[in-house]
Amino acid sequence: MDLINTSFDGNYRRRKEQLEVRGEIFQTYNIDGISSDNEYVPIGAAKMNLGIYNGKVVHYSIPMNNSVSMPTIKTYSTLYRALATRTMPFKFKTSSMESHLTGVKGILFKRLADRNVDILFLVAVKTEYMRKMFEPRENDMSKFAIFVSREFYTSLKYKSLFNKFKREVILPNVERGVELIITNNIEERCFKNNVAKPKFKSVSEMKEYLYSFNQEI
Repeated sequence: MDLINTSFDGNYRRRKEQLEVRGEIFQTYNIDGISSDNEYVPIGAAKMNLGIYNGKVVHYSIPMNNSVSMPTIKTYSTLYRALATRTMPFKFKTSSMESHLTGVKGILFKRLADRNVDILFLVAVKTEYMRKMFEPRENDMSKFAIFVSREFYTSLKYKSLFNKFKREVILPNVERGVELIITNNIEERCFKNNVAKPKFKSVSEMKEYLYSFNQEI
């Protein structure tokens, strides 16, 4: 399955705009990154972000689905299609899994307490190539990577799931030149943020801050 693509459904943008009209804050998980601080960024960061400064520095996170409910996916073929294009989170659980996982474009993760996450699988692009991947030409696959957490790689509870990913997603992309990176902590590799997080007294103050970013990419 080809997860190295620039296909994005419009759900992220629509949801964000709906909440802004109602004066509500778009919720994300307790994790964020700044592109200038990371060699790799999630493949969705260019379009699913909290802001873009000067058309270059992208501030990104993982969106929360704070609508009524998240759809649940139960088959691998549907999961792969969702990981390729969906910009708002969904749940995934087969009959053999103990509990569900959560996914969004290019990312599969466990939800933890207090809006924290444990990322198991992530498709990333080198920061320097983030804009170039949208150009009308064949992409350089060496500029992309698949990050796999060591837990996903070794844990018995993920054995069936990982073997499916390895056979149907990971190896076909590695053969195309995409780098495979197995790490103890994907968050530390792709979500570094050395900028102090601003605190807002109101939604209007937050909007004023966010509107200072250039949203076009």
